[in-house]
Amino acid sequence: MRHFFPIVTDPSAWSRADLGRWIRWTMQQFNIPDPDGSVARAWDADEATADGGRSFLQLSEQDFRSRMPQVSSNIDWQSQSSVRSQ
Repeated sequence: MRHFFPIVTDPSAWSRADLGRWIRWTMQQFNIPDPDGSVARAWDADEATADGGRSFLQLSEQDFRSRMPQVSSNIDWQSQSSVRSQ
């Protein structure tokens, strides 16, 4: 995974703030709309990702898509999956 922002390489070591940065970066990279910021804020407040990267890596595809309903293709799940394989 190429990094365009300062973040720990190992996603299992990501803090909640690191996860938030990755979510926002992914949304920008794949043009996922979030005009009022509610999707990004929902990730920040989600108790299922309270442990940051460790809990994020445990999400199923269905869990991921339920948290990011704007996803219309597999590219975003593939992006998340590539993080899982780091």
